[in-house]
Amino acid sequence: MKDINFHEKIDFRVRGLMSRKEMARYLNISERKLSTMMTNREIPFIKLGRSVRFNLVEVLDALERFTIEAY
Repeated sequence: MKDINFHEKIDFRVRGLMSRKEMARYLNISERKLSTMMTNREIPFIKLGRSVRFNLVEVLDALERFTIEAY
C-alpha cells in the first residue's frame, strides 16, 4: 500500500507561519471550522498575544490522523 505524503503537495515557499485566514483558505474550510478545530485541539497553533499563527507542515502532519485508508 502506498504511503501518503502530504508534504509532496506543499509549495515550500509558504513554509512560514500562516494567519487564521490564510490557513482556512489553504485547507478550503471556513474560519469558524478552523476555530472549532483549534478549540478541539485537532490542529496545532501558535498564540502570539492575541494573534494566532499556524505552521503549515505541523498542521498537515496533524491532519494525517484523519486519513482513512481504503480496504
